[in-house]
Amino acid sequence: MSCSDTIAAAPFDKPISCTSIILLSCDNVSFYVSKEVLILSSSFFRTMLSLEQPSQCNHPVIPVSENSRTLDYLLRLCYPIVPPSPLSDLSDVHQVLDAAIKYDMDRAVWNVKKELHTLGEADPPRMFAIAVQLRLEADAVAAANMWRNECLLLPYDEVVSKSYRQEMDQISAGSFRRFLLYTCSETNDDCLCYPPLGNKGDSGDSSRDGCPVEEPFNMMRIDIGTVYDAHPDVILRSKDNIDIHVHRAVLNIISSTNTLFTATTNIISDNGTPVVECNEYGIILVKLLQLCYPLGETRFTHFLEQMKDMYDIDSLEQDLEVYGLTTKYRFANDIQAVALKKMMSHVSSNALGVFFIAMRLARRSEAQVAAKVLMRQCSKSRLQDLYEKNMERVGSAKLYYDLISYLGKHRILEVTKGSDTVKIPIALAFTTIPAPVVLKKLEQEYEKFQKRLEKRWQWGSANSLAMETTEKLVESGMKSNRCVIPLMQLEPSPVAHQSGVTDGLMTAS
Repeated sequence: MSCSDTIAAAPFDKPISCTSIILLSCDNVSFYVSKEVLILSSSFFRTMLSLEQPSQCNHPVIPVSENSRTLDYLLRLCYPIVPPSPLSDLSDVHQVLDAAIKYDMDRAVWNVKKELHTLGEADPPRMFAIAVQLRLEADAVAAANMWRNECLLLPYDEVVSKSYRQEMDQISAGSFRRFLLYTCSETNDDCLCYPPLGNKGDSGDSSRDGCPVEEPFNMMRIDIGTVYDAHPDVILRSKDNIDIHVHRAVLNIISSTNTLFTATTNIISDNGTPVVECNEYGIILVKLLQLCYPLGETRFTHFLEQMKDMYDIDSLEQDLEVYGLTTKYRFANDIQAVALKKMMSHVSSNALGVFFIAMRLARRSEAQVAAKVLMRQCSKSRLQDLYEKNMERVGSAKLYYDLISYLGKHRILEVTKGSDTVKIPIALAFTTIPAPVVLKKLEQEYEKFQKRLEKRWQWGSANSLAMETTEKLVESGMKSNRCVIPLMQLEPSPVAHQSGVTDGLMTAS
């Protein structure tokens, strides 16, 4: 590779010895760099330069992914010259620190981390997002401590609205939630980048999602012919060595619009049956075939029961994988619809997981269904208690922020009197400070509302009273600087008041 016509500024504008090399930035700027300096400052380049570098010019050219601005600053930190002026923007700090970590430049990492902390004091959430992306746990905790001091005694919904930054698009919803909980002093766990060890499925590493608990050494046999009269004439071999004996006629129908099961193979089993090797796990293939075979819903139950303990992936994620295959390989629309329906069947038991998965698949209507279910389920619980392991894998902080904002604006409180129920859109948030004066005032107000409620119910005007109740409570909340309690917690709760947080509904923005 030849060097660029654009040369960097001094001291990188010319070779200082016959051993100098050229680092070529992504925007095509050439940096003449001392090989000895790189070897001393970077274990990455020390290893690389220990090998001979073929080159067509006098000095070896090594292309790098960093732009010239980042590379110039990084190299100046390594050279025995006057250090560069401190960076003034966290975005620049992010790029330089990322490169310093990538190239194992310890001295540069130490210097740029100091700049991260200096600039991070003005915007701890941005510092946190950068630290999480670079897997710098100690720096993430430092940012959370800074932000905790600024958000002291604020309710969870206000902390959410104040904390989100654009850089958080690149971190998981789980990391963002842990940051918020730490900020609200609900946890002192210093593991913010990743979930604490011991939470099943929450390692943050999705490279083995869906894999068997134990890779079988001997092939497992699943013979679909045992539940159908026709004898199987082809074998699907999963990536975890499960042989699934199926019928070519069914595969031909399935494969009329896709190529999932049409891979050519020269593998023949011991009894002469051809084998098609698949890149999916056995449980996923069986669930997929269940959708395609007649009466598969009932006849495949035995096979799925036989395999359920072999995998560490829950049924929602299995159904997600199946639906993903039906769309990826363009199965018939009716099969895709059935797969989607099976995935959505988990919404009542795991609405949060369905929400994040649906958003990942760009299924906005299904995500809205899940959000509405969450809205009903959260009427008596705190928003910060919402957690599901897919928040680590497929959910971004942006999705979590949007979801919390949605729930905060639309959660419903149901007030029941006898056989009648009125749904009231409550705009009240969690209590922030144990304020006995406000509490007493609201209890007095509620007694008045209760008497009027009984009277209005007889007149059949419950809905208008519900709106008056909402407006009055919101007005009270504003006058008391949001030191309010929700309707469901009007009975004094010592535990709730001591913690400064009670169950409630989000404040409308």
